Amino acid sequence: MQLTAKPTGFVALLALLMLFGSISAYTALRHASGDLASLKARSQIERWQRDARRQPQIREIGQARNALVKAIERTPGDPGLHENLAYLYGLRASMASRLPELERAMLDEVLAHYRLASVRRPMAPYAWANIALVLHKKGEDPAAMWGALDRALVYGRREGGVQIRIAGIILARWNEAGIERQAELRNMLLNSRGRAAKELRQLLDSAGRQDLLAQG
Repeated sequence: MQLTAKPTGFVALLALLMLFGSISAYTALRHASGDLASLKARSQIERWQRDARRQPQIREIGQARNALVKAIERTPGDPGLHENLAYLYGLRASMASRLPELERAMLDEVLAHYRLASVRRPMAPYAWANIALVLHKKGEDPAAMWGALDRALVYGRREGGVQIRIAGIILARWNEAGIERQAELRNMLLNSRGRAAKELRQLLDSAGRQDLLAQG
């Protein structure tokens, strides 16, 4: 029996499909390994975020950070990993409040990772709110700070955590904020509910601006 050669075009197509298949499998494996490496760290971070009274130890933060860094090496474009890493650096910054140089270095890392997250997930309100908050704390680049705050408003004005961050900045920089942002704060006070409403009123008390409730 005589064997017939397969057409060259068919062989090329088959090879191309096999190449794409191997690339897809490799990509899937990278993502899976990144998920496994960061699973425990992400679970810990979720618990810490839910219960502010649970203060993690520096050792725990360091272990979670190392796991996330390894995961980012495998999947550098995952915005969730960068947001989680930024959160950990934020914890370290709060612990270093008596060491200004270390606190500033940690805030630099927070800013860098939230910015990386925002590139991959540009409509994420918490990333923008946290960028604005870090720039506010550092007293740097007010134009970028207000720009990030405005984006956070566009994408998450009804998110309680976003409202708290934004409100703190607007209250601290009331004269700079402008009429539109001041009006946004008043709308938050009128429309917030539950825990967010309670925390907003605590911010007003701390700032001595209970008059804003009367104006609402």
